[in-house]
Amino acid sequence: ENKITNTAAITGCTTADPVEGNNSSSVMVTISGMTSGGGSNGGGNTGEWQNAGSFTQGEIIYTMIYDNSGAVYAGTMGGKIYKSVNGGTNWSLINQGMNVSFIWALKNINGAIFAATEKGLFKFDGSVWTIAGLENKDVHAVAYANGKIYAGTWGYGVFVSSDNGATWTELNNGLGGFLAIQSLTVSAEGTVFAGTAGYGVLKLADGTWVKVTEGYDVVWSLTSNSDFLFAGTYGNGLMRSADNGASWTKVTSLNIAYIYALTSDASGKIYASSYTSGVLTSTDNGATWNSLGMSGFGVSTVIVNPSTKDVFAGTKEGTIYKISGTNGTVSAEKEAEIPSTYQLHQNYPNPFNPTTTIQFTVPQASRIMIRVFNSIGQEVAVLADQDFSAGVHKVTFDANRLASGMYIYQMIGKNLNISKKMMLIK
Repeated sequence: ENKITNTAAITGCTTADPVEGNNSSSVMVTISGMTSGGGSNGGGNTGEWQNAGSFTQGEIIYTMIYDNSGAVYAGTMGGKIYKSVNGGTNWSLINQGMNVSFIWALKNINGAIFAATEKGLFKFDGSVWTIAGLENKDVHAVAYANGKIYAGTWGYGVFVSSDNGATWTELNNGLGGFLAIQSLTVSAEGTVFAGTAGYGVLKLADGTWVKVTEGYDVVWSLTSNSDFLFAGTYGNGLMRSADNGASWTKVTSLNIAYIYALTSDASGKIYASSYTSGVLTSTDNGATWNSLGMSGFGVSTVIVNPSTKDVFAGTKEGTIYKISGTNGTVSAEKEAEIPSTYQLHQNYPNPFNPTTTIQFTVPQASRIMIRVFNSIGQEVAVLADQDFSAGVHKVTFDANRLASGMYIYQMIGKNLNISKKMMLIK
């Protein structure tokens, strides 16, 4: 028997709180038959993937979507939402002042962007974010079907709105007290399905939830195409249904225990991702799978552009990677292997004013510190001090408050000490 506890907390607010003692909440879910652990970082390759943006180190990218214009949005476990209008080349923070800690899900509904957070559901009209209901409820998932918005929460179950979020009604008949909703999807037939942390997959039928899976109850992600429903579990791989959820079978061709994200494109191709195994895709409803690389990079979410077929992968390190116009395969000769040695690369640009990027490579999971010193040996910044997975990593150095001159940056680890010089010119 294992337990998962989801805790949401409000911290760091500068506004006086009129009601103290209500700034955190949690829900514990007990699961029987769950294997322990979440997998290791492993090793792998990036293939033709290109770095498409880096946010704060360790700011896990939990969800990504496209809007109607083709702009891409990324939501993080740091409570930030970023937007890129040029295919991931540049990103802008767009939810200043929202004051949340978790962006669990983003959803494009009729041209408006909805954000599921631990403080409720927010709506973006292109310029400002406003609360769209379920205030102070920990919303994890959003779906849209038949003119209604469905919101899944941890601890409060499911709510539905028929007026674009103006009012909400509880929709928990059949949940049996299992109120931790992790994911929602809508089948080709228009049926709403919920993935739960503790009660498997449920199907909404005539206003009542009906449990439709047996044998494994922690379902982390859901998606569908015109033929199948897919459920990614936390510990027991991928399941699918060909009869609108009436029966489910395990997809044995995908040997991955922890499926963190699932999505499908306009052609019905399915994409799956995990921390350990990167991004994989299937063109035959899960019968066979091709690797797109990124194993060992801690992929936490994946999306595909329906027009260009560009695939974006967000990672637990706060970095976004992009592969352009993929056809579902990556040739072996073009795959870039995990580096075999520790390397500290020259910063770029150099000289710089006032920010620069420092890239380094790690051949195996390691504790790494990146420090910066001035010309007389005084430490002026610590850019990283944490465990890194095998692969290529980047940190940003902002020297806005420092004087022009020569600086030394240093990569330190077990039996490791590498230094390079860089020049700040203002």
